[in-house]
Amino acid sequence: MRLIKTSKLLEMVTIPALGEITSGIKMKDGIERCFVKRNGKYKVNEVSMDYTMVVQYETKDYTVILGNSNDYENIYLAAIQVNNEGKGIGTDVMNKILDYCDENSYKLYLHPFPLKYTKENFNFKKALPLFYKLRDWYKSFDFVEQKDGYMIYTPI
Repeated sequence: MRLIKTSKLLEMVTIPALGEITSGIKMKDGIERCFVKRNGKYKVNEVSMDYTMVVQYETKDYTVILGNSNDYENIYLAAIQVNNEGKGIGTDVMNKILDYCDENSYKLYLHPFPLKYTKENFNFKKALPLFYKLRDWYKSFDFVEQKDGYMIYTPI
Protein backbone atom coordinates (compact mmCIF):
# COMPACT_ATOMS: atom_id res chain seq x y z
CA MET A 1 0.00 0.00 0.00
CA ARG A 2 1.35 3.40 -0.98
CA LEU A 3 0.86 6.26 1.46
CA ILE A 4 0.23 9.73 0.07
CA LYS A 5 -0.09 12.84 2.15
CA THR A 6 -3.52 14.44 2.15
CA SER A 7 -1.94 17.80 1.26
CA LYS A 8 -0.68 16.35 -2.04
CA LEU A 9 -4.14 15.04 -2.88
CA LEU A 10 -5.73 18.35 -1.97
CA GLU A 11 -3.23 20.17 -4.16
CA MET A 12 -4.10 17.82 -7.04
CA VAL A 13 -7.83 18.65 -6.95
CA THR A 14 -7.43 22.39 -6.34
CA ILE A 15 -8.32 24.09 -9.61
CA PRO A 16 -8.04 27.88 -9.20
CA ALA A 17 -10.13 28.59 -12.32
CA LEU A 18 -13.16 27.02 -10.59
CA GLY A 19 -12.99 29.44 -7.66
CA GLU A 20 -12.71 28.61 -3.99
CA ILE A 21 -13.31 25.13 -2.66
CA THR A 22 -16.59 25.34 -0.74
CA SER A 23 -16.26 22.05 1.11
CA GLY A 24 -14.02 19.03 1.32
CA ILE A 25 -13.92 15.69 3.04
CA LYS A 26 -11.63 12.74 3.38
CA MET A 27 -13.56 9.66 2.43
CA LYS A 28 -12.90 5.95 2.18
CA ASP A 29 -14.61 3.09 0.41
CA GLY A 30 -17.32 4.92 -1.51
CA ILE A 31 -19.70 3.18 -3.90
CA GLU A 32 -20.74 4.77 -7.19
CA ARG A 33 -23.19 3.58 -9.81
CA CYS A 34 -22.23 3.45 -13.47
CA PHE A 35 -23.43 1.97 -16.74
CA VAL A 36 -21.30 -0.85 -18.15
CA LYS A 37 -21.75 -2.30 -21.64
CA ARG A 38 -22.13 -6.10 -21.63
CA ASN A 39 -23.18 -8.16 -24.62
CA GLY A 40 -24.05 -5.01 -26.54
CA LYS A 41 -26.39 -3.62 -23.85
CA TYR A 42 -25.84 -1.30 -20.93
CA LYS A 43 -26.31 -2.63 -17.41
CA VAL A 44 -26.05 -0.80 -14.10
CA ASN A 45 -23.01 -1.66 -12.03
CA GLU A 46 -21.80 -0.50 -8.62
CA VAL A 47 -18.11 0.36 -8.43
CA SER A 48 -16.04 0.61 -5.27
CA MET A 49 -14.27 3.97 -5.20
CA ASP A 50 -11.24 4.24 -2.96
CA TYR A 51 -11.36 8.01 -2.53
CA THR A 52 -9.07 9.76 -0.15
CA MET A 53 -9.95 13.39 -0.85
CA VAL A 54 -13.17 14.85 -2.22
CA VAL A 55 -13.69 18.59 -2.74
CA GLN A 56 -16.65 20.59 -3.90
CA TYR A 57 -16.79 23.85 -5.82
CA GLU A 58 -20.15 25.55 -5.68
CA THR A 59 -21.22 28.82 -7.29
CA LYS A 60 -24.60 30.23 -8.25
CA ASP A 61 -24.10 28.67 -11.70
CA TYR A 62 -22.60 25.25 -11.03
CA THR A 63 -21.44 22.58 -8.60
CA VAL A 64 -18.36 20.45 -9.28
CA ILE A 65 -17.19 17.57 -7.08
CA LEU A 66 -13.68 16.23 -7.64
CA GLY A 67 -11.62 13.53 -6.01
CA ASN A 68 -8.42 11.69 -6.62
CA SER A 69 -8.50 8.63 -8.85
CA ASN A 70 -7.94 5.18 -7.42
CA ASP A 71 -4.33 5.30 -8.65
CA TYR A 72 -3.76 8.49 -6.56
CA GLU A 73 -2.04 10.11 -9.54
CA ASN A 74 -4.99 11.51 -11.47
CA ILE A 75 -8.36 13.19 -10.90
CA TYR A 76 -11.85 11.74 -10.68
CA LEU A 77 -14.80 13.94 -11.62
CA ALA A 78 -17.54 12.72 -9.29
CA ALA A 79 -20.14 15.26 -10.39
CA ILE A 80 -20.75 18.34 -12.43
CA GLN A 81 -24.12 20.00 -12.20
CA VAL A 82 -25.15 23.18 -13.98
CA ASN A 83 -28.08 25.24 -12.75
CA ASN A 84 -29.08 26.56 -16.21
CA GLU A 85 -28.42 24.00 -18.92
CA GLY A 86 -27.97 25.05 -22.52
CA LYS A 87 -26.15 28.32 -21.81
CA GLY A 88 -22.58 27.02 -22.22
CA ILE A 89 -21.80 27.05 -18.49
CA GLY A 90 -21.08 23.29 -18.38
CA THR A 91 -18.83 23.56 -21.42
CA ASP A 92 -16.95 26.47 -19.84
CA VAL A 93 -16.50 24.57 -16.57
CA MET A 94 -15.37 21.42 -18.36
CA ASN A 95 -12.85 23.40 -20.41
CA LYS A 96 -11.41 24.89 -17.20
CA ILE A 97 -11.01 21.41 -15.71
CA LEU A 98 -9.45 20.01 -18.89
CA ASP A 99 -7.07 22.96 -19.22
CA TYR A 100 -5.90 22.25 -15.67
CA CYS A 101 -5.46 18.55 -16.49
CA ASP A 102 -3.47 19.43 -19.62
CA GLU A 103 -1.23 21.87 -17.72
CA ASN A 104 -0.52 19.33 -14.97
CA SER A 105 -0.53 16.10 -17.02
CA TYR A 106 -3.43 14.58 -15.05
CA LYS A 107 -5.83 12.11 -16.60
CA LEU A 108 -9.46 12.79 -15.75
CA TYR A 109 -11.72 9.84 -14.93
CA LEU A 110 -15.50 9.85 -14.60
CA HIS A 111 -18.64 7.77 -14.76
CA PRO A 112 -21.32 9.52 -16.84
CA PHE A 113 -24.29 8.90 -14.58
CA PRO A 114 -27.30 11.21 -14.17
CA LEU A 115 -27.14 12.84 -10.75
CA LYS A 116 -30.89 12.95 -10.33
CA TYR A 117 -31.03 9.16 -9.99
CA THR A 118 -29.74 8.06 -6.63
CA LYS A 119 -30.02 4.66 -5.03
CA GLU A 120 -33.42 5.56 -3.56
CA ASN A 121 -35.07 6.81 -6.75
CA PHE A 122 -33.21 4.88 -9.45
CA ASN A 123 -35.19 4.21 -12.63
CA PHE A 124 -33.25 2.42 -15.39
CA LYS A 125 -35.59 3.42 -18.23
CA LYS A 126 -35.39 7.12 -17.31
CA ALA A 127 -31.68 7.12 -16.47
CA LEU A 128 -30.43 5.39 -19.64
CA PRO A 129 -31.36 8.17 -22.13
CA LEU A 130 -29.74 10.75 -19.83
CA PHE A 131 -26.65 8.53 -19.62
CA TYR A 132 -26.42 8.49 -23.45
CA LYS A 133 -26.68 12.29 -23.51
CA LEU A 134 -23.95 12.64 -20.86
CA ARG A 135 -21.71 10.06 -22.52
CA ASP A 136 -21.95 11.82 -25.88
CA TRP A 137 -21.29 15.21 -24.25
CA TYR A 138 -18.12 13.88 -22.60
CA LYS A 139 -17.04 12.25 -25.87
CA SER A 140 -17.20 15.72 -27.45
CA PHE A 141 -14.35 16.65 -25.05
CA ASP A 142 -12.26 13.64 -26.19
CA PHE A 143 -13.16 11.34 -23.30
CA VAL A 144 -12.86 7.68 -24.26
CA GLU A 145 -15.35 5.14 -22.95
CA GLN A 146 -13.79 2.12 -21.22
CA LYS A 147 -15.25 -1.37 -20.80
CA ASP A 148 -15.47 -0.95 -17.02
CA GLY A 149 -17.84 2.02 -17.25
CA TYR A 150 -15.21 4.74 -16.82
CA MET A 151 -14.60 7.47 -19.32
CA ILE A 152 -11.06 8.83 -19.43
CA TYR A 153 -9.62 12.09 -20.73
CA THR A 154 -5.90 11.89 -21.45
CA PRO A 155 -4.07 15.23 -21.38
CA ILE A 156 -2.64 16.66 -24.56
